[in-house]
Amino acid sequence: MRFNIPRYPLWYVATAWATMGLAPAAHAAEPPQRIDIVDMGRYVAADVGTNAHNAGQGATVDVGAAGSGRFVEAGTRLTVTYCDHVGILFRAPGIPPSRPVPITVEVRHPPLRFPNGIHDHDAFSTTVDARPRTLGITFEEEGMMQPGTWTINILQNGRVLASQPFEISIPPNLGQEPASCTPKTS
Repeated sequence: MRFNIPRYPLWYVATAWATMGLAPAAHAAEPPQRIDIVDMGRYVAADVGTNAHNAGQGATVDVGAAGSGRFVEAGTRLTVTYCDHVGILFRAPGIPPSRPVPITVEVRHPPLRFPNGIHDHDAFSTTVDARPRTLGITFEEEGMMQPGTWTINILQNGRVLASQPFEISIPPNLGQEPASCTPKTS
């Protein structure tokens, strides 16, 4: 299910929650001392819904809840085409699922030109606990198809708990932007 969101200045973040909601808990646990990045690279997931979040610089971020994420290409140097998901599998050891803690996810990327300006990063708030979850970027729009370093940062109160850069390249024969991306499952 997709909300009616304008297709301008977007970088899409696809998130696979392991049976977790997106809202912070009322009584959160102590802040995580660290975030473990368990896996990284290109992944596929079955989309089961999306939720819009406001992002930095006036952009909109689309967060997709997915039932599962499966990494199909490990690594940090990836060539992407339309509808590819690139991201991390991460968790916060010691944080019980009943008491998730708030975090900020920030993605820094090459300058992306959209109708309302140029953007070089976006951020949104969510929660984390000890259960692994997948978080990443869905390369869905022509404006996003920029080579360079794309970095996913997980922060709490301005402190970086985890950071993962990716070196992204775009093939020269990319083709036209699709009308929409059907979630890739293989």
